[in-house]
Amino acid sequence: MTGIAAPPLPSLVDPRLDELVGNLGPAAGATAYLEELRWPDGVTCVRCTSLRVGFIKTRLKYGCRDCGYQFRVTAGTVLHDSHVPAYKWLLAVQLMLESVNGFPANRLYALIGGSYKTSWFVEHRVRAAMAQALLDDRVITVALEQVSGSAYHRPGVAHLPAYWAETRWRLDHIGTKDAYRATALALLAADPVSYRKLTRHPGSLPRPLPPGPGGEERGCSP
Repeated sequence: MTGIAAPPLPSLVDPRLDELVGNLGPAAGATAYLEELRWPDGVTCVRCTSLRVGFIKTRLKYGCRDCGYQFRVTAGTVLHDSHVPAYKWLLAVQLMLESVNGFPANRLYALIGGSYKTSWFVEHRVRAAMAQALLDDRVITVALEQVSGSAYHRPGVAHLPAYWAETRWRLDHIGTKDAYRATALALLAADPVSYRKLTRHPGSLPRPLPPGPGGEERGCSP
């Protein structure tokens, strides 16, 4: 993603994020927003919870003076070990929340660059965070009913709970003033999810589908 300029974020639900992006720019503003959400009382070490933490400018990380651990705001979250910058994660969240019938990964890929695989991974990590936040073990048949009218292809059984979680989350939060903040907090609270766990089987990454008969965007193949 080197060389890709940070695009302006779309209309924002949370005024605080809007303010930070306006003052610091998309990249620094998005990171500051996540830091405020995760550490409202000041940065604490994600390993030992110490308050004796300093910022290492040369590495753009925080360092704990007690245990020596170095970390960023994404450490230990669903965003962990991702090379996607924070502003692109938040852009994906906004688009997924605002799209009533879903926002396929091939459309996100066209906006944030990188690869289709990266965009698919981002969206499924967001869905994983939503699923963890909902803590709801609905049956597969319910998931099928919920996603049948979406802009996505008919997902395979392995991915149905994730798509159902996204649909349920959107319905639960649509029109609420804290929808964006709640989703960002879900990302920070969720446990890390590996790419292997998301795909379930090696080599099972969905492929983008060609445009539909009318030229409309479609989802991806299972």
